[in-house]
Amino acid sequence: MRKIKFRAWDKLFNKMCHAIDFHCMNFPEQYEVMQFTGLKDKHGKEIYEGDVVLREATLSGNTTIHGRGRNTYTITHTYKKEIRFKVVYLSEEDPHSKWMGCVSGFYLEPLDIVEIYGHQIENCIAPCTVIGNIYENPELIKG
Repeated sequence: MRKIKFRAWDKLFNKMCHAIDFHCMNFPEQYEVMQFTGLKDKHGKEIYEGDVVLREATLSGNTTIHGRGRNTYTITHTYKKEIRFKVVYLSEEDPHSKWMGCVSGFYLEPLDIVEIYGHQIENCIAPCTVIGNIYENPELIKG
């Protein structure tokens, strides 16, 4: 069973509060509350909603070479690339959830331009590394 924990970004003081209490709930305009996913990255760091993770993905593609006459060659190549993802929570009511055919849960939203769709976090979290979060490191979510 996963431990239910939260952290909050204090918008007034621009700092992360790791030991939060219900004080945050009384001032929703001041705090952005994020839930612990119950998972850790490959270094043992806890992964929260709003974290940015780096994950190596294996991508493949085809290159078609058109020769003279009827000669056409297709070369399939596979390569590895590190891709940044933002950890997000999607509820079943969320429009993106319905579009992706998802159930409620934590997902990885790609931040880099690659032809992949959101992956459910449990299916691909093992090889990832937390490199920051969207509040303390906003530069990580810019292309």
